[in-house]
Amino acid sequence: MVCVKCGHNPDAEVSARWAFGLDKRIESANTRTVNAGASRWRYAKARDEWQWLVKAAMLALAPKMWRALTLNRRRVTITRHYAGRCKLLDKDNVGVKPLVDALVREGVIHDDDATHLELHVLQVRAERNETTVEVEELA
Repeated sequence: MVCVKCGHNPDAEVSARWAFGLDKRIESANTRTVNAGASRWRYAKARDEWQWLVKAAMLALAPKMWRALTLNRRRVTITRHYAGRCKLLDKDNVGVKPLVDALVREGVIHDDDATHLELHVLQVRAERNETTVEVEELA
């Protein structure tokens, strides 16, 4: 049964699955609340940093395997691993927008609208700060 809030369908057929880690931590959205005005430069810098990390991770995988060549919906699970003095962020403050936009720019997902993307964000206490991304292509 499909969740009416997030669109998650646990019975959906997954035609491909891959995951990769990024050596950067997700920051609170409070540091950059909008993509306009003076803070847009901070947002653009963060998005570009994520994009380079995604590009490097994708090149390490099989070439072109991950490109969103079809308009199939993809399920993306972003996991924020936090360590040390970092703490669990409020659900509405987990700043994944620059990372999602980087995934779109690199072609990992076709678009970040609800018809093309099912996004899940998790937070886990870990040994070190990093971010993992799992992508599933839904048939």
